Amino acid sequence: MRQSIVMLLAAMFSAATIPTVPSLAAEATKATADPVGDWIGTVDPGSPVRVAVHIRRVDGALTGTADSPDQGAFGIVMSEVTLDGDHLDFEIDSIDGRYVSTWDATKQHYVGTWTQGGRMLALELGRGSYPPPAAISGH
Repeated sequence: MRQSIVMLLAAMFSAATIPTVPSLAAEATKATADPVGDWIGTVDPGSPVRVAVHIRRVDGALTGTADSPDQGAFGIVMSEVTLDGDHLDFEIDSIDGRYVSTWDATKQHYVGTWTQGGRMLALELGRGSYPPPAAISGH
């Protein structure tokens, strides 16, 4: 009797009768991230400098701005933003800057190089945002 219950349970819960559901983690690692949103990272030209990137889609085209909170620079307009497969690139002509990257599905980051004024620095961008600057009281 006990053996027949075990066999019945085994038959009920066999892989053939249980539908499989793909793992969300596995699905997330396959696809290239939609670059629209807020991204943060750090470059290190000698001491760490935080970078924030804000990418939007306007009338089907990617646009964006960048911030360097440690340098007090906010809303620097990107002159060009391109997404080609898993490659995200942008240029900021006003500061002679360019970012070239590839999506790393394992890290869930864009991994690339920031080039400015001929200097190349590693920059990984992950989803997130920095807290806004502290308000000055009494003003």
